[in-house]
Amino acid sequence: MGLEPRIYVAGAETSFLVLCLLSVFAYAEELPTAADHQSMEGVPLMIGNRTIHVFRVPFGMFTAEERAHSASRRIEAAFQRSGEGWTSIRPGDQGLLVELDGQPLFYVLPGDARDAEGETSDELANQASRLLQKAWSESRERSDPQARLNAFLKLGLAIIVLVFSLFIVIKLATWLRLRLISHMRRWVQVLLSSREHRRMNRVIPHLLDRLFLLLTWLIGLSLVFAFLTYSLTLFVTTRSTGEVLAGSIGDLAHEILSGMTAALPGMFGATLIFLMAWMVTRISTEFFIGAATRPADKPGLNAHTAPATRRIVNAALWLFALAMAYPYLPGSHTEAFKGLSVILGLMVSIGAAGVVGQIASGIIIVYTYALKVGEYVRTHEHEGTVTEVSLFVARLRTGLGEEISIPNAVVLSNVTRNFSRVTGARVMCWILP
Repeated sequence: MGLEPRIYVAGAETSFLVLCLLSVFAYAEELPTAADHQSMEGVPLMIGNRTIHVFRVPFGMFTAEERAHSASRRIEAAFQRSGEGWTSIRPGDQGLLVELDGQPLFYVLPGDARDAEGETSDELANQASRLLQKAWSESRERSDPQARLNAFLKLGLAIIVLVFSLFIVIKLATWLRLRLISHMRRWVQVLLSSREHRRMNRVIPHLLDRLFLLLTWLIGLSLVFAFLTYSLTLFVTTRSTGEVLAGSIGDLAHEILSGMTAALPGMFGATLIFLMAWMVTRISTEFFIGAATRPADKPGLNAHTAPATRRIVNAALWLFALAMAYPYLPGSHTEAFKGLSVILGLMVSIGAAGVVGQIASGIIIVYTYALKVGEYVRTHEHEGTVTEVSLFVARLRTGLGEEISIPNAVVLSNVTRNFSRVTGARVMCWILP
């Protein structure tokens, strides 16, 4: 009886160890091997600074890494021999054979192409042939002092052209800015009145000056970028970098144009929503302007409640329009736009707590008729005639001609004495003491 618990514990420990080993073996079988990882990533064939081809599958008994190493040795030996650098592609039993001046170098197998990205062995072989011919030309150029001297001469000429072009751009932009500003001032003087003319004459020069400055910077940066790209392609060691730089700016321009084209339908929908909101707010404004002609002592909308109601309704309409147009705005579905929206929401929610309190206090003051325009009141040690009751502040005009703005929260939290709403009996008592 004393041995049975020990036998049970030992059996449990053994079972646990067996389960752990089986789990490890099962997990090891699921892990990708080095060959599988090599097949997914591939082994690049680098000649100089160029990637000629990427080997991903074995060929017979040779792994992808051995294929790349063998092809590199054969290419280096072929570059040492004299020849014209003609590359060709010949179909073989298992793939496409890439040759240089009739000498076989390496096979491009169907397994080297990534089907998920739409690659084919024919495209890879043609690309490898073109890159191999460039690598052969660059190997000859490395050993040619005359080619290096020509590259430096072209670089010096490019620097002179860049400096001259920047000088011409700056001078031409300055001349065009002055001429256009003078023409715009004369045009504004003819078409507009004197008051509007003075205002536009202050705005137009600054606007045109900033626009021409921006245009000048854009042209200057484009010239500098073209110079850098051209300078990098002059030398063998940096030519591939220059080609990548030119291709990246081309891809960026294509991406921007494609994004702008794809955003046009959404921008049209958002513009239509905002136009409808503007039209509805204009209608509501006319309605509340008409309601504001009713006396303040009438129930419902009147001269006292119509202005505040108009602001609330119009703000609600614009917020609704913004919520409806949000999905159609360019970039609204990107993570950056969503993050910016969250940050702005937090900023508004944290910083606008006092503003919301003022608006709530203003709504209470307006709709409870605590103050009316034209009444003489005293609140928070200030006394005067009410000139305005808005959603944020109440304004009083004192006997000294001063205008006092009191926040609505302050008005609501203090006792307000309204001297314009005394009873008739109290008036008599004041008149006949």
